[in-house]
Amino acid sequence: MSQPVRETGLLVDSAQGPLLKLPGGGNWQIEPSRAVNRLIGERVMLEGTRSGFNDIACQRIWKEGTARPRFEIGVIEKWIASALVAFSLFMAVFGYF
Repeated sequence: MSQPVRETGLLVDSAQGPLLKLPGGGNWQIEPSRAVNRLIGERVMLEGTRSGFNDIACQRIWKEGTARPRFEIGVIEKWIASALVAFSLFMAVFGYF
């Protein structure tokens, strides 16, 4: 499997979770996430990796007609990186390295 997928369609909620309905017919089952859930009911563009017969592991999703989002690290990752840098500077200043 693990084939890259880029599709456009209507994102709807189903009993099995989020579903991308394609304009020409057919469906993709999308792994649920916060980004996916907030776009339910919208026409979206999706990039991901095929993870089953009709399943997609979503990597990026955005409203159709808007700019493709860039990959950004989250707030928690930024705090962790900042804390590591601050700790390293503290240790360097006080001579523990």
